[in-house]
Amino acid sequence: MDNWDGGRGYGGRGGGRGGRNNFGRSYNNNNSRSSFGTYQDSYQPRGGRGNNYQHDSRSNNNFDRGSGHNGSYYQPRPDSYNSRGRGGGRTWGPRNTGGRGRGRGPGPEPEDIEFLGIYGGDKDAITALLLDAATSQIYTGSKEGFLRTWRCSNPTAPKPVWECVSKVDMDGVVDSLLLEGGFMCVGMHNKGGGNPALQPGGIKVCHLESGKQHVLPGHQGQVHALAAAGGMLFSGGQDGSIRAWRLDPGTACFALAKSITAQDGGHAAAVTTLVPTDRFLFSADFHGNIKVWDMQSGQCVQTLDKGHGSVVTDMIFWQNHLISASLDSNVRIWAEAEKPAPGAVLDREPAYTHVAQDAQGKPATGGILKMTGAVDSANNAVLLTSHNGEHAVRLWELPSFADRGQLRASDPRALGAGFAGMLFSGDMQGNLKAWRWKPAAMPVG
Repeated sequence: MDNWDGGRGYGGRGGGRGGRNNFGRSYNNNNSRSSFGTYQDSYQPRGGRGNNYQHDSRSNNNFDRGSGHNGSYYQPRPDSYNSRGRGGGRTWGPRNTGGRGRGRGPGPEPEDIEFLGIYGGDKDAITALLLDAATSQIYTGSKEGFLRTWRCSNPTAPKPVWECVSKVDMDGVVDSLLLEGGFMCVGMHNKGGGNPALQPGGIKVCHLESGKQHVLPGHQGQVHALAAAGGMLFSGGQDGSIRAWRLDPGTACFALAKSITAQDGGHAAAVTTLVPTDRFLFSADFHGNIKVWDMQSGQCVQTLDKGHGSVVTDMIFWQNHLISASLDSNVRIWAEAEKPAPGAVLDREPAYTHVAQDAQGKPATGGILKMTGAVDSANNAVLLTSHNGEHAVRLWELPSFADRGQLRASDPRALGAGFAGMLFSGDMQGNLKAWRWKPAAMPVG
């Protein structure tokens, strides 16, 4: 298969100015790089970038979901485990477990986390949550088709309060959100009687500087995943396709560069999650398969058939490892192959499998819905997971998967972690809940 955009190359930096946009906030500039490069009005881009798949041996504890995912407030500690070889030289889970571990049912509320508040509650189920570290704002998308902007005047206050300052009807059910390079991208599908351009699925894009909007049609059904890297916008949908979109610098609009289906070596089931790095794009589907795509050529270089026994619901990338979660109740750790090559970017067997359990110590039947990474006030990496049918968010310390307790939340369907050491969940009742890590205890002596 040819490369994503027929040979065109993108990249570079932008510089720019702040302004107003029709999502109800002032957009402030910063100096981060954009995955989309420089375009017409040189608006200053923002957003996470995928890490290089080949990391330095002292890589940090930051998690990466690709573009749009915000890093932790706390500075990471150097990592002493990150040597090469099977499992990346890391000891995953409790020792002597043979590559598998079982986490007992949800534990008590963590003593090192304080509950800040609950906001919203208008019964409009939150389906997507995005943190904007540059402006300390939160965006949530909902089942009823609203994009809400939440603002806090002082996130570092003892008891910060989040207010909904904007509520925009998107004319469709919001499936996914991405903020990158001065663009807000909203993956959605038509809820009936809405925007004809979204039938039956599409992406609404708003250029935050100018307020200019356009719709990217084509997906058949839900748009489960959005990501940005290598100068491209990527989307994954219920129709099983991965679509690569290229930005036209003259019009500040995206155009379809490539649509990858099962006939092109893509997925034969709904694409549920996408995670880009500088070298690779990882994708997963409803049948539990994981694929690895080369960012330069656009070719699929590896397929992990049945990487999970059910739907892969979420993936993140952390220190040379792909972490995947599934409705089979497992979290699996995939290490890079000792000698990465076509067909062997990742080891074919997981370096570790963590099996979630219910309160009775039996394998949880509800499955994992969402997952995100955080860093606590002592600079430990912590994984957050929400589970189908549970009223809690579970916390696990990495790489040991030691139980860090649970946060009480009612059927959480969206998770976020980021600025000022805060943790967030969005639930089916439309509630946005917030917690914060307490300051680390000072050493004695």
